[in-house]
Amino acid sequence: MNTTEDFEWETFLNLWNRDLWERLEDKKIENLPQEVINSKWLGYPPAKENDISALEVKLGKTLPPSYKNFLKISNGWRRVSPHIDRIYQTKQVDWLARKNPDVIQGWLEGCQMEGEDEIPVSDEEYFVYGDRQVTHSLRNEYLQNTLKIGGESENGDDTNGILLLNPEIIFQNGEWEVWFFAPWFPGAVRYQSFIESIQDIQKSILEEPKIRELL
Repeated sequence: MNTTEDFEWETFLNLWNRDLWERLEDKKIENLPQEVINSKWLGYPPAKENDISALEVKLGKTLPPSYKNFLKISNGWRRVSPHIDRIYQTKQVDWLARKNPDVIQGWLEGCQMEGEDEIPVSDEEYFVYGDRQVTHSLRNEYLQNTLKIGGESENGDDTNGILLLNPEIIFQNGEWEVWFFAPWFPGAVRYQSFIESIQDIQKSILEEPKIRELL
């Protein structure tokens, strides 16, 4: 598991920004704000301490350290990947149950129809991460308590996947479990920290041969 305090977010985000910018289609660049086009920076100004504190007060939770450290470098992110449009700014972050209750309802109804809501997931099955995890081995009851930190574009298009923090699973280092939740596969891809989720997203971008067509 990655440490949270020693991670060089500024270095990582500069490399990630370079990789993304090189792969953006012209039509996607044209839709970006002019100041972003001029600067070629897909991030935002750093979040202020009171922005983060206000979000924690609103949520009644202490945010995971790697996510907070990311926000201190860039308060959100544009054009994350072909499958996640953006990471929200602090003012846009909220519980999934508030932002998209229809997503929760639709998922749970689907699980009920398949009888999956009656099948408990053991710790041995659930706490498997990386390539060996089974994405449909999901504890569905956690979904309604997740925090939505990324997803649809600013025009409200929510056909892409969403990025969720799960406060039901908090590790000893203070990191929350992260879910990449999407409509085109069962369950979710889960990570042990926000750092791990972003590193995996970057890896998928570099390995995607047709990313120009997808972004």
